[in-house]
Amino acid sequence: MELKWLEDFLVLATTRSFSKAAEERHTTQSTLSRRIQQLEDWLGVQLISRSSYPVNLTRAGNHFYRQAVEIVRTTYRARVGARRIGLHTTDPLRISAQHVLARHFLPELMAEIEQQINLGPCILKSDNLNNCLKDLINDEVDFIVCFHQQTMPDLLDVRNYSWLTLSLDQLIPVSIPDEEGNALFQLPGTAEQPVHCIGFSSENPIGWQRQARMTRSDVELHINPVYESTMGDMIRDMVLEGRGMAWLQAMLVNGDLKSGRLVPAGSQSWNQQIEIRLLRTRDTSREVVENAWNLLARKYSS
Repeated sequence: MELKWLEDFLVLATTRSFSKAAEERHTTQSTLSRRIQQLEDWLGVQLISRSSYPVNLTRAGNHFYRQAVEIVRTTYRARVGARRIGLHTTDPLRISAQHVLARHFLPELMAEIEQQINLGPCILKSDNLNNCLKDLINDEVDFIVCFHQQTMPDLLDVRNYSWLTLSLDQLIPVSIPDEEGNALFQLPGTAEQPVHCIGFSSENPIGWQRQARMTRSDVELHINPVYESTMGDMIRDMVLEGRGMAWLQAMLVNGDLKSGRLVPAGSQSWNQQIEIRLLRTRDTSREVVENAWNLLARKYSS
């Protein structure tokens, strides 16, 4: 049995499509189908019901899915642990943060921790939220730093994790100014002339679709999504090029607002509060993790 067979099966169970699963696994549909068949032959049971579209899991497939998740997760955790021991003489603290936070918030947080305790070596990663969560679930990082709004869907079972709110920020609708200094792209727009909007892609919980739903309920909002990206810095660059307005974190655009390069695309009633959270796994006994967590918990839980 090969690990890639299990990974193929998990992706197929999620997408319910051989073609989509093959695309996500960067292989051909025939190769993926053959590997699923090899897994079924090794187990001696049929996992996939191929008579319907989208494909369904058999009763045995549904039972095996839960076991396969744990097998893959345990395997990668074991690899991470072995690498950590083999590559480092001391135990590093591993933190993953969303791109904007990695650049504009994480350095300040690390300095705050290092003033109080000796961290030793640290591994810092910058990624999109989905990958940060995967790193946490697979025990490839000790902490993640991410944005959160109360109206966001939960992307993981928070009962298995501890978290702290470290700070608050705002999502501010911004635009380049016109010749008179007013927003070139002004909310709320009209049905005839919707406002061009640049937003976070749909895989990001603060994507423009949710941004639109979380704004003022007393005014009908008319926006035309023209670009999407997972990276706030890229969205900011597009706004500065005059391609549309966007809701962006205050930490990212405060300098532009002060200089006049950007102006609010609407009144403050369009702003949205957002939390900056630190999440960690509950199941850990590593001293460096506990020391950093206890330090932050004393400050931010009070």
